[in-house]
Amino acid sequence: MTTTTPTPAALHLRDIGKRYDGRWVVHDVTLAVPAGEIAGILGHNGAGKSTVIRACAGWLCLDHGQVEVNGRVVCDTDLGARAALGVVSRDTPLYAFLSVREMVLFQASLQGMAAAAGAAACARVLALCQLDAVAAQRISTLSSGMYQRVLLACALVHTPAVLLLDEPTTGLDPTVRQHVWAILRTLAVQGCAILLTTHYLEEAAHVCDAVYVLDHGVVTQTMRGAAPAALLAALQRWFAEPAAGEPCA
Repeated sequence: MTTTTPTPAALHLRDIGKRYDGRWVVHDVTLAVPAGEIAGILGHNGAGKSTVIRACAGWLCLDHGQVEVNGRVVCDTDLGARAALGVVSRDTPLYAFLSVREMVLFQASLQGMAAAAGAAACARVLALCQLDAVAAQRISTLSSGMYQRVLLACALVHTPAVLLLDEPTTGLDPTVRQHVWAILRTLAVQGCAILLTTHYLEEAAHVCDAVYVLDHGVVTQTMRGAAPAALLAALQRWFAEPAAGEPCA
C-alpha cells in the first residue's frame, strides 16, 4: 500500500508562547490554517489576540514554540517564509504624503516586484478593494474605511499564501465591513489561508470556517464546521459568561 505525506498547513502555530515582564501573554497556542480556510481568534480585551498576529508576522521573538508557513519556520533568516505573508495591522505604517496608488506601488517594490509586475498587481488590488476612485488621493485625506482598505491592498499586492489581519473591520460602517468580508471569502476561494482577530461575534460566525477563543493567552474553545447561526449562538453563550475571576452580575 502506498502512503503519502500529509501536506502541511499553510499556517501552523506550534505551542507558541510569549512573556512580557514575566507574565505569559500567549501560552502554548497551537492551531493550523489550511489553504482556503478563514480562521478567527476571539477573546476579551488583553486576551493575547494581537500578540498572536505579531508572532505569526515574525515581528517579535517567541519564548517558546514556532510559526510555520508552508512548512518553513518564520524567522529573520528565512525571508521566503516571511515573503509568503500579507499583514493588515494597526502597526503597519502608511505614508500620509503618498497617494493610494503610490503607496501600493511602493509596497510592491518592497516585495521585490519589477515595475511592470508591480503596476499590474497594483491595478488588480485597487479594483479588488474598490479603491480605483481614490487612487490619486493622498493617504492623509482618506476616511478610516478607505484607509483600512488601502492596508488590505498593500497586504495583497504580492499575492500572499497567508493573510494575517488584526481586527480588520473595527470602526468600519456595516457596508464597508460587508465588503471586506466579501474580499476575504474571494481570497479563501482562491486558496489563501487567512487568520484574523475580531471583536465582532457576527463577523466570526459568518466569515470564519474555524474559530478559536483565546482567554488569558490560552485557547480555551475551538469551534469548527458549524452553521453560522449555530456558531453565533455558541459564541454569544460563551461571551455572556463572566471572565475568569469576575463576579456574576
